[in-house]
Amino acid sequence: ITERELFKSKQKKQRKRTKAISNAEKIKSYQDLNVGDYIVHVHHGVGRYLGVETLEVGQIHRDYIKLQYKGTDQLFVPVDQM
Repeated sequence: ITERELFKSKQKKQRKRTKAISNAEKIKSYQDLNVGDYIVHVHHGVGRYLGVETLEVGQIHRDYIKLQYKGTDQLFVPVDQM
């Protein structure tokens, strides 16, 4: 006998997230941002824009948007993936 049979629970359907942004303005370019602006990342939530930094990852230099979250948490998003 399974847990589902024992408790007669129905299996929940998982809803798939859509990529559509409703009631929000999508950033077309990081150049539209000012240091200190609040932004919303689809997966990480509300953060504050701190500027653009060039980082070396795997011997490749790329520009990243630096975002600060609560506390000392930071996220670097490649500018070519906006």
